[in-house]
Amino acid sequence: MSVRNKRQLMHVVACKIMQAELEAASAGMRVELHLLDQGLHQTPAKMPGLIQAEIDRIPADAGPVLLGYGLCSNGLLGLKAGPQGLVAPRAHDCLSFFLGSPAEYMRRFNEQPGTYFMTQGWMATGKDPLGCMQEDYAPRLGMERAEWCMREELRNYTHFCLIDNKVGDLEALRRRTRQNCDFFGKEYEEIKSGLGFFRKLLQGPYDNENFIVLKPGQKISLDMFI
Repeated sequence: MSVRNKRQLMHVVACKIMQAELEAASAGMRVELHLLDQGLHQTPAKMPGLIQAEIDRIPADAGPVLLGYGLCSNGLLGLKAGPQGLVAPRAHDCLSFFLGSPAEYMRRFNEQPGTYFMTQGWMATGKDPLGCMQEDYAPRLGMERAEWCMREELRNYTHFCLIDNKVGDLEALRRRTRQNCDFFGKEYEEIKSGLGFFRKLLQGPYDNENFIVLKPGQKISLDMFI
C-alpha cells in the first residue's frame, strides 16, 4: 500500500502507552487517536472484543484503520477488518514500535535477552517495576509481598534499558530508570531510537515485512505473524 494522504483523517486504534509517541509522530497530520487502557495486556482474552468494538465505531467511509498494537499474547487474533480495511504491524510485541522495527526488536532480544525496556509511556502510566510494585501490587498484597512478587518477576532480567525516543523529559526518565536499577539491582542501559516506526504506521508505505494489510471482512490469524 502506498504512502498515506496527510490531508485524510486517519483513525488509529492503539494502546495508551503509545500516546505521546503517536501524537509527536502525527504532527501536521489529521489523526484521530482511539486509545485503550494499557491494562488490557493483562487480560489478552478480552482484547479482541474491546478493540473490535472500537474499530466498529469508526465511520465506514473512513480510510483503513491503523492498529497501534503488536500481537500481544495473541490479543489481536480474530480481529475483523471493517469496510475501511485494517493495517496491523507484523510485530509480536509493541516494543517493536519503540525500537524501530520488529527486526530490531528481535536483534536486541537475541543479543541480550535479559533486558527490560523502559519507555516514556510505561513510566508515565506507572507501569515500570517500581510503579507496578507501589501502585498495583502493594495496595492488594502489602509492600513486603509486593516487593517479593516483583523481584520474582524480574529474576531473569539483568539490565533495565531506557529507550530514548526524543519524547518526554529525558533527564526525568533517566532518574526514574536509575531508581529502578538501584532498587532491584539491575544494570543501567540507554539506547537512542526515534519515531520512525510510528511514522511508518501513519504514512506508509506498508511493506509486507513489517505490516499486514487486511481487506474488508478479513480476520487476523496467527499465521500472518509467522
